[in-house]
Amino acid sequence: MPLVKREYFIPCSGGECIAIAELIQENIGNCEIAIDIRDNGLYIILYGYKTDVRNAWARIKKLVKSYRESVKPCREGYRVSVEYIVSKTRKTFPPLLLVEILKRMGYPTDYREGYIVSSLDTEEIIGCADKVASLLQEIRYDVWSTTAKYFVVAASILSNKEPSIVIEDAIEKGIMYRDEDDRPRLKMEWRQALDKYLGTWCE
Repeated sequence: MPLVKREYFIPCSGGECIAIAELIQENIGNCEIAIDIRDNGLYIILYGYKTDVRNAWARIKKLVKSYRESVKPCREGYRVSVEYIVSKTRKTFPPLLLVEILKRMGYPTDYREGYIVSSLDTEEIIGCADKVASLLQEIRYDVWSTTAKYFVVAASILSNKEPSIVIEDAIEKGIMYRDEDDRPRLKMEWRQALDKYLGTWCE
């Protein structure tokens, strides 16, 4: 298959151009790319196999769309696509866990058709999602079930305690127990466990 070079243009200005250029550079890797930032927009050159170039341009258009949707305020605050969050953090995360944490932090938040809708601004949503993903990775071998991981991560973020401390506290408070393989497990539904943990923590 022959190599091809294609030139594209994305209209933008100022800081938006810089943010979009960084997002593209971080997420396009199947072909060579050159980005020229000018006053009226981004001039992009893609070089590679025809299919790779076509796919890269389709990916770029999706990135630009998700970026613009995510940084523009809406009636409820911000509507940030999960795809945009993942493209920024380079990590996957459970949207419903993030929503639960943000709600308990006092920010009205919902998950709708691939978007986190919250009164919290975009960068802080991304920061919290990154923390969630990092903690899930950190405890992946320490906690067995998915729901127990959700509890430990949420409790860790909301109480500002290390996951290992959360686990020991939860065992002491009768929220978790260690099974025959010494793995911590929940005694109840994870949201209920979180209610009990945080309520006990505030006493």
